[in-house]
Amino acid sequence: MKRSLSKCLLVVGIIMLLSLVSCRSSKKVVTDDVYFPSEDAGTGKSAGWWSRYGIVLKKGEYNEALYAEIGEWLGVKYRYGGNTKDGTDCSGLVSQLYMKVYDKKLQRNSARMFEKDCKEIKRKQLQEGDLVFFSSSSRKSKINHVGLYLVDGKFVHAGSKGVVIDSLSARYYDKHYVASGRVK
Repeated sequence: MKRSLSKCLLVVGIIMLLSLVSCRSSKKVVTDDVYFPSEDAGTGKSAGWWSRYGIVLKKGEYNEALYAEIGEWLGVKYRYGGNTKDGTDCSGLVSQLYMKVYDKKLQRNSARMFEKDCKEIKRKQLQEGDLVFFSSSSRKSKINHVGLYLVDGKFVHAGSKGVVIDSLSARYYDKHYVASGRVK
């Protein structure tokens, strides 16, 4: 009798634990004006991924849809010519983010994005959603990489490590930076 009661209590305990773990609140939490939705746009991914990158988001001062969409892409592997969550390159990622968040179609090549879709701006004028362009070749003027600017000097892009967040002030990106552009 004791053995079956112990098993029953164990099963009930496991069921309760699983229900607590799988239960997610859809409430939004505001702490000291820093806004953290409890879930990224209903995806079930844990919120606040941006805090791992030192990004502070204040309520009403950022595009929630942009950060939710980026959360869906983080970690996607790099694939030259790709533009899906099975694999993407830099211009594929940026064009998909722009289509989903801003409903704007961009060129599918980083150099053409800069030439056709953007108005050049100074680096100090960067705002969330602007594009940052780089060159990995010895000819610094040849654009061959693009990222989407977030805040606090951070940008999202697809590189050899997949879709990641990096800092413009990181040595490599500072050295290879070519220009910034605001989408027309």
